[in-house]
Amino acid sequence: MAFDINSIGVDSFTDKGVKLAVQAKINVDARRVKSWGVRTLGKIGTYVVGHVTVKEFDVRARLPDYDNAVVGTARVPGMTIDIRNGHTTSLNFVTDTQPGSVDTIRLLANDYLSGDLSSIKVMGEVDLRIRKWFLSVNPGRMTREIVLEGDFSPRAR
Repeated sequence: MAFDINSIGVDSFTDKGVKLAVQAKINVDARRVKSWGVRTLGKIGTYVVGHVTVKEFDVRARLPDYDNAVVGTARVPGMTIDIRNGHTTSLNFVTDTQPGSVDTIRLLANDYLSGDLSSIKVMGEVDLRIRKWFLSVNPGRMTREIVLEGDFSPRAR
């Protein structure tokens, strides 16, 4: 399963943070599973189940290069996802975000203003709860790291 973000934009500002409009896609591709047995069992199981409901969850954005501090949190609404092989679920939702550590945001801003920022490493983490029929599964904490690279110096603009 691959989660691809197509776009993120500011929807509105609130007294606690920002509302972001997100467009994303979830693609299910059994070819990503190397083991033939696991892949075949997974294809059969997901064909039978078809769709699952993901409960509302929080995404925490951490900065590993800044003592793993939380720089922000986003509340993602619940959704239904098609988990059958070869299927894509398009997602369009608005999420409430809240800033994290003010000290970390200040350090990041100082690095930006001084021209010392060549990349930003961001670790996203979520705790999901998945539900289908009477079953509820908590697959645990999932993380994904992305690195934003480029010329972040304010003089380059």
